Amino acid sequence: MNRRFLIATIFLALASRAFAHDYGKLPMSFEENGGQANRQVKFQARGEGYQVFLTPGGATIALREGTKLRRGSHISSASAYQSDALGLEFVGSDPGVKIVGEGQLPGRSNYLIGSDPHRWHTQLRNYSRVSYEAIYPSTDLEFYGNARELEFDLVLAPGADPNAIKIKLTGAQELRLDNDGNIVLRTSGRDILLRAPFVYQKSIASRKRIPAQFVLSSANEISFHIAAYDASKELVIDPVLSYATYLGGATADEFVLNLTADRTGNAYAVGSTCSTDFPTSHPAQPAAAGNCDVFVSKLDPTGTHLLYSTYLGGSGGDTALGVAVDRFGNAYVTGQTFSSDFPLKNALQAHSGGDVEAFVAELNPTGSKLVYSTYLGGSGFDNGLDIAVDRDGSAAVVGETNSTNFPTRKPFQGSLRGSFNAFITKLKPGGNGLVYSTYLGGTGEDHGYGIALDNFANAYVTGFTNSSDFPTTRHALQRTLEGGFDAFAAKLNSQGSALLYSTYLGGVADENGLDVGVDWFGSAHLTGQTCSPDFPTRNPAQASLNGGCNAYVSRLDPTGSVLIYSTYLGGSVFDFARGIATQNVLGPLVFDYVGGFTCSPDFPLARPVQSTAPGGCEAFVAKLGPFGGIVYSTYLGGSDFDQVHGVGVDALGNAYVGGGTCSLDFPTTPNAFQIVAPGNCTEGFVAKITDPW
Repeated sequence: MNRRFLIATIFLALASRAFAHDYGKLPMSFEENGGQANRQVKFQARGEGYQVFLTPGGATIALREGTKLRRGSHISSASAYQSDALGLEFVGSDPGVKIVGEGQLPGRSNYLIGSDPHRWHTQLRNYSRVSYEAIYPSTDLEFYGNARELEFDLVLAPGADPNAIKIKLTGAQELRLDNDGNIVLRTSGRDILLRAPFVYQKSIASRKRIPAQFVLSSANEISFHIAAYDASKELVIDPVLSYATYLGGATADEFVLNLTADRTGNAYAVGSTCSTDFPTSHPAQPAAAGNCDVFVSKLDPTGTHLLYSTYLGGSGGDTALGVAVDRFGNAYVTGQTFSSDFPLKNALQAHSGGDVEAFVAELNPTGSKLVYSTYLGGSGFDNGLDIAVDRDGSAAVVGETNSTNFPTRKPFQGSLRGSFNAFITKLKPGGNGLVYSTYLGGTGEDHGYGIALDNFANAYVTGFTNSSDFPTTRHALQRTLEGGFDAFAAKLNSQGSALLYSTYLGGVADENGLDVGVDWFGSAHLTGQTCSPDFPTRNPAQASLNGGCNAYVSRLDPTGSVLIYSTYLGGSVFDFARGIATQNVLGPLVFDYVGGFTCSPDFPLARPVQSTAPGGCEAFVAKLGPFGGIVYSTYLGGSDFDQVHGVGVDALGNAYVGGGTCSLDFPTTPNAFQIVAPGNCTEGFVAKITDPW
């Protein structure tokens, strides 16, 4: 079919919401059949414990014999091993349909089986997608792997009839439509969910949802009822909850307190665990040393496996609050420790000067060894709250201190001025010295919570202050304190010796600044909470305060003097944003991913993965566009309390969030690392949301 006449793509993503999650790691290539498979098979793909076979009539997804199903898959007591084959048959399709591979990949497959070379099959090509050309009149079908998920599209050209499309599902013991319009397939010992299609059309200014639903006949056939749509525009599906997993032990509580992701989609979660059975893998420290220890865990892009997971701590209480990862996969962690015997290596500061000390540590890419680990603080209270790393491996830490002897080097501000000041400290690669270390604050109370570094190693920090003399710069957006506490945003040069800008951000009530990102252009992206009805806004997605306190998202220009956009985000009760991640796409296109928690039943939703808040107070995740508009916004949680603490984004724009939950019914995905809560409360969680837009 001539692609110039393509008018509508229906992203059904049936496999991505069921088969890919239930059958393990998604195949990302399709291998041509050169005689190694049944002659009806045109292409095949392999995943962990399953295979996909594409034939003229459709697809078969087969779980291999002897593959053990994971906990949480609703296995019957009679069988812990299962073999199932589920089929998608496109009823009434053209039996002579042309099936072609597209996007040839560099690898070749070879089958050298047996001693007879004439029976070998060699140099078989692999493709990134497979197209069925005109499987129905004026309708194409395409299978492909998208962000490690199996998807298929039905592409309708002008004059195509969606009512001609019928798909027969085979291999399931029972099929039914649930109350939300999803199809539930019962196989031997498990339920598989095919989520209801969500279709919309996009234009430059807006998106319009097109009502669509499955229709299930008694013959196990599904068709699609799609409302009227503009045939000149394509149709797009909603974001997908790619994975969601608990992360914890059974013996006590834990929280994921921060999270980041690398470009390829590995998630790095840190926090505090009091469990003696927290899951570990290739650990630098295999066992807990105190009542509560730091944990550092790395999950693969499917959320199925722990690539590594380790304790880190001494005989006191230890908590990780910030994490960053460099381009080589080394993880940098900061937080607070009460332990006089915190594990150290190549320490810049070998002894704790007070009861509570900040720490900084670097783990190698496998998580099996400490590159360095050091205390950081003076004789008072010191707390490392966030960390960032530059291209050279220098780690910059922000936090709070009331120590009069906090270690400084080439400081912008050399001494403590109030009861608490923020601090910004940058360590040399390997932790073998300080690049700079400085206080930042006035004569009141100042707390540094978020830090980011730009391509020139300038540091962007945010936090909150009640100091009327907090250091601000001449052309700052806001030079005076407006409320009891205001957020602040500051930019330090690469040597930490000068403020490039510093500004308050707030209204007549209280604000906090809890996280910051920076884009390629040097604009700071800020988030936190505001209780002010006059919080400064510009081009807002939400122009006014809806409840007592709302989240906010603000973007400052590189000079710190102009808001590019600034918006409230929240409902009528209480909303709190804790983390932000910033993704640069093309040119000026910059997207923000924000997470936190909300107790508002009317939190603003858009294309939600989860449209209800069963626990009253839920985690939320939102994606904002280049000019502050909401791309998607969703609840995420179960019937108890859930909260996001950290947000990351990969190179493809997939969002990763981590936090804590007391919900025993948190919406985990079928093939996730930990489907069932290992304890009662509280557990950590990590989730990934894929948005095909």
